[in-house]
Amino acid sequence: MKQNIIFFGGNDSNTRVVFNELSKHFTFSLAIIETERNKSLLLKKRMKKLGILKVLGQLIFKASIVPWLRIISKKRILEIFEHYNFNDANISSDKIYEVDTINNPLVLNRVRDLQPALIVVNGTRIISKEIIDGVGCPLINMHVGITPKYRGVHGMYWALAMSDKENAGVTIHRIDSGIDTGSVLRQARVDYTRKDNFVTYPILQLGEGVKILKIVIDEFFNNRLLKQENQLPSQLWSHPTVWQYFYFYFTIGVK
Repeated sequence: MKQNIIFFGGNDSNTRVVFNELSKHFTFSLAIIETERNKSLLLKKRMKKLGILKVLGQLIFKASIVPWLRIISKKRILEIFEHYNFNDANISSDKIYEVDTINNPLVLNRVRDLQPALIVVNGTRIISKEIIDGVGCPLINMHVGITPKYRGVHGMYWALAMSDKENAGVTIHRIDSGIDTGSVLRQARVDYTRKDNFVTYPILQLGEGVKILKIVIDEFFNNRLLKQENQLPSQLWSHPTVWQYFYFYFTIGVK
């Protein structure tokens, strides 16, 4: 099978790390990168779904606790980057096609022109059914959680908060029209230390996730890709509120 791959990603360090690492082993014809997020629209949708009180608690957590964790975790973040030999240098401009949203109709036109065999996804918003059905090839995604039990966001944090260490990990899965509901291709559990916390868990997941993502891509192009089954229940998780964070921190020590 011809190795013709397109990359869908967000405009952030994690996307650059994943793209740069995969580019050591595979050839990407294009990286389609989202450049904008309508934060007010996302906030309105979240309030409608979760309620104003919960979203307020999430915003307080994001504005106060997360910046503090980033400050005290600078050394640990550097250690993880060095351990995995991460490279978050900018993607070459001749490889990038920037769009406001991955669901822009122009994306579909560009993908159809290139006729990829596979699309690798990392860090975009939820991809529309029109894009999924229209690209003409499989899409695979790295999810920072063990699905289907920890769908949504912050899967490793929630697994630890639920005293479920054995399901603190990362998943590579096919993308379908649901939220992290596509068939599981590979999963890996992630080790952590007492120095780790909410902001370093995703970086650890990234390191282990890239490893199995390379395996999955190789399996795909060698016609050895198999779906994996587990018997885990399905649950969708959102951002923690400031009071949830303090509850789990003081009751079971999850940082």
